[in-house]
Amino acid sequence: MINHMKKYLKPILKPIIENIRDKRATHYIKKVSRKSIHQVVKVAFIVFEPESWDKLQPVYEAMAERKNFEPWLIVVPSYDNNLSLEKTYGYEKKFFEEKYNNIILAYDKNGNVVEMEQLGFDYVFYQDPYNVHYPKEICSKSVVKYSKICYIPYGYTISTNFSDLLLQNKDFFRNVSVFFAESASVRDVMREVFGKNYNRGIQKIQELGYPPFERYENMKDSAQVATIAWAPRWSYDEKVGGSHFFEYKDGFVSLRKTYPEINLIFRPHPMLFANMINIKKMTRQEVDDYKELLKMNNIITMDKDPINAVLGDADILISDISSVIPSYFMTGRPVIYCKSSLEVNNEFKELLEGIYIANSWEDVETYVSEITAGNDYLKEKRKKIINNGLFSIHKNSTAKVLEYLKKDN
Repeated sequence: MINHMKKYLKPILKPIIENIRDKRATHYIKKVSRKSIHQVVKVAFIVFEPESWDKLQPVYEAMAERKNFEPWLIVVPSYDNNLSLEKTYGYEKKFFEEKYNNIILAYDKNGNVVEMEQLGFDYVFYQDPYNVHYPKEICSKSVVKYSKICYIPYGYTISTNFSDLLLQNKDFFRNVSVFFAESASVRDVMREVFGKNYNRGIQKIQELGYPPFERYENMKDSAQVATIAWAPRWSYDEKVGGSHFFEYKDGFVSLRKTYPEINLIFRPHPMLFANMINIKKMTRQEVDDYKELLKMNNIITMDKDPINAVLGDADILISDISSVIPSYFMTGRPVIYCKSSLEVNNEFKELLEGIYIANSWEDVETYVSEITAGNDYLKEKRKKIINNGLFSIHKNSTAKVLEYLKKDN
């Protein structure tokens, strides 16, 4: 009886609860908006994952070079393969401490969470928009009470299903004071979902370009193909794009025989192997055997490295649908896209004009053969797309973000 009542009441109560949460977030966003920012703007970046650090890295490092900003890193232990929150530090602590000085650990040695309110940050950036990845004391619904929350997407949005994902994750986004949209498509979705607060000037939704792209634009094109990288997606769920890993995994290894002098990089999503086991496409033993096969064929696995390190080394990228494609595209180097059924947005449609589209592993092999032989016939098209059209806005995006924050009162 009780379970039946809960099932009946849930759809009735949900919109009421959501409305209360929206009003709560609006109250606190308005409250922090009235606070004056410091003369030297104090900014926190809550981070946990080296793999996607390249998204916030240009903004953090640019702030560190300016006298009117004081940036800090709040390091949280990276979640485990089951997406469970951890309290024990691993490789992420070493990664950030070796690169930077202004480090604050989210947990002290006794497991206590840092009291961020006492540190007086003007702005707080999050590495991704999932509150479950952070201790409750520093998730967005806590921090919104005393600091302006900013967000730069951890991946460049390429599909039209962003609005659905956004609605599923309003628990984070409703607390964001300044959202730096990476594209016009995302900007328009955000302004529609948060239209009331946006029109009243409470929540700011800015399209100033995507800072990570600047790094890739500065990477030089190679005269010849020395390295090929493959980036398979982790999930076969069509709602998130699907994967070709299981179908193409042996084909990628076979490239070693065809191209013995070319470096091969395997760049799986960190969740790929755990998911292959979960959906019973592979056993744990088969995963171990495949990793050993890669090693035997002198194929480098780079699953824990920052993505910019992988993309910087690659002269050809083979990839499932992913936000790594737009980033790599900005280098001007060739992309072989393993086609997905996911509906893409206008920005990705423009990129596809300069991308090689593969419907099978045979198509992948054909494109690799052509490009390595010097026949990269889409090269000039890519240059034109990068310098014109929808992607011209990304020039000087990091500086534009910093200037906006300095003036935002």
